[in-house]
Amino acid sequence: MEVVSQLCFSGTKTPSDEVVIKLLSYITVQSKTGWIYSKDMVVFDDAIDRTPVVRSFLLQLLMRTRSSAVNKHLEIYFNNAVALVQKSEHNRYVTPETEVCLLVLGCIENLVFHLQDFQHQSFTEQNMYQNEEAQRIFNAAKGKIKMPSNKRLENLQHLASTRFAITVAAKSIYDIYVRKCTVIQPYHKQLFDVMGELFISCGSIYPK
Repeated sequence: MEVVSQLCFSGTKTPSDEVVIKLLSYITVQSKTGWIYSKDMVVFDDAIDRTPVVRSFLLQLLMRTRSSAVNKHLEIYFNNAVALVQKSEHNRYVTPETEVCLLVLGCIENLVFHLQDFQHQSFTEQNMYQNEEAQRIFNAAKGKIKMPSNKRLENLQHLASTRFAITVAAKSIYDIYVRKCTVIQPYHKQLFDVMGELFISCGSIYPK
């Protein structure tokens, strides 16, 4: 996996279509009719690959390119994966389709937190930057509450970003009101306000 990371994703240049297709071929089987997913590549309990490390690793590398061309391939991969598991039989509370969505969501969330790496900033700078980014995400989310169901990947990207913003807000609330190690600042109030507006817009029943 380290070799793939170094050879295909070490620079700033986006991998070519040929490289992307080749990488996706390692987690799919292609037939004359398109991408067909083998049983050992799905995330069911009875599958060989119960901990899809390789698949998650490749998906995260591809998502990090943030390229529209790569996103096109990822959208096709994701839609085909969901279409396949929708045809499978299941009698569990968590459906196979949900499991695939959770897998991809986990990859996107790892990417979001990777992009928000604040190890080299002071505590104050980290708080301010995270709060500003969370505010931006909350404001953008107001126009994405109801998105087309056929844009699954974009929906999950939006969900992952919003979950990150809520995590930032929750941490601020905990530090201010529980640990009492932080004094509330104007940017905290702004963050809580925009988060509350989003909750109201989406009809959330949770306390504001």
